[in-house]
Amino acid sequence: MAKTLCETCSEAIWCPTWAEWRCKAKEKRMHVKLTKCSDYKKRDKNFKEPKCQCESCLENDDLWEEEE
Repeated sequence: MAKTLCETCSEAIWCPTWAEWRCKAKEKRMHVKLTKCSDYKKRDKNFKEPKCQCESCLENDDLWEEEE
């Protein structure tokens, strides 16, 4: 079982920079372990999670590309 609904929600994006979930539906960071959520939509079998688009993640991507 998932530790939080965000792990199986199609509205959530994992932010590796801040190690937190970002909710597209609520447009905010998710720091709590949700047990229910009105915006929850289960990911389908072929779900491809988008990359985080927060400014910090975009800056990190640029830094990685510069190093390569």
